[in-house]
Amino acid sequence: MSKAQATVFGVPISWIAMIAAILGGSSVVPLYFFAEGGGYMSLGYALVPLVGLIIGPYGGFLAGLIGGTIAMFIMPAAVSGGFPYVIFLWAMPPLMTGLAANGKWKLVVPIDIVCLLVYNFIPYYFPGPPTYDLPPQPFYAISAYWYYIGIILLIATGFKLPEWIRSSDKTKLALSIIILEWISCEVMELVAWAWTAYLFNIPPIVVASVVAFAVPWQRVLVLIVEVAIGVPLIEGLRKSGLRKIPMAVWSE
Repeated sequence: MSKAQATVFGVPISWIAMIAAILGGSSVVPLYFFAEGGGYMSLGYALVPLVGLIIGPYGGFLAGLIGGTIAMFIMPAAVSGGFPYVIFLWAMPPLMTGLAANGKWKLVVPIDIVCLLVYNFIPYYFPGPPTYDLPPQPFYAISAYWYYIGIILLIATGFKLPEWIRSSDKTKLALSIIILEWISCEVMELVAWAWTAYLFNIPPIVVASVVAFAVPWQRVLVLIVEVAIGVPLIEGLRKSGLRKIPMAVWSE
C-alpha cells in the first residue's frame, strides 16, 4: 500500500501524525496560567477545536488523543488532570466540532447536556458527603454560565454552522469558529472541572468562584487565538490544491 493510500477514516496517517505532533509540541507554549494554580492553558489546547475542521471529526479525535498524550508526557502542567483530560479536552473537542460542522450538531447536543449534568452533580452530590462538601446553591449552579452559553449557541445556530464554516465571508467563518469552540472546548471543561474536583477534593466554593470570575476572561484569549489562526488556515487550505479529506471543511 502506498503512502497516499494509508488512511484512517479517509484521513492520511501522515496528516494525523503531523497534527498530533504539532498539538503535543505546542503544549510547551503557555497562553495563561490557571488562576487556581496547578497548570496552564497551552497553545496546543487552543488549537484542538480546529483539528476537527481540518481533518474531520474522527481523524480529529485520533489526532487530539495522540497529541494530548504527547503533551501529557512532555509537559504535564499543560494536561494537569492526566489522561482523563486528554479525553475530555484534547480528543472530544475535535470530534464535536467536526460533527457540528458537517450537519450532525444534534449528536453534540446530548454530549453537552451530559457535561452540564456532570458539573452540577459530580462530585459534590455523587458521591457527595461526607467526603465532598455540598455546593453553595444557587451560586454553584449558575457559576458555569459561560459554559452554558455554548449549549444555547449550539441549539440556536447548529443548523447554520455547516454553511457558515464553509463561507467565503470571513465574518461568518470567524463567527462559526467561535461557536464551534464554545460548543466543544468550553462545554467539555465542565467535565474537566468535575474530574479535577473529584481528584483533588477542591471545595465547591473555590470551583464556583474560579469558574464564575476567572474563566470568562481567560477563555476570550483562547477564542482570539483560534480565530487569528483558524481563519487564514482554512482559507489557505482551500486554495492549496491538497488532497481532499472527507468531512474537512476546506476540501469541498
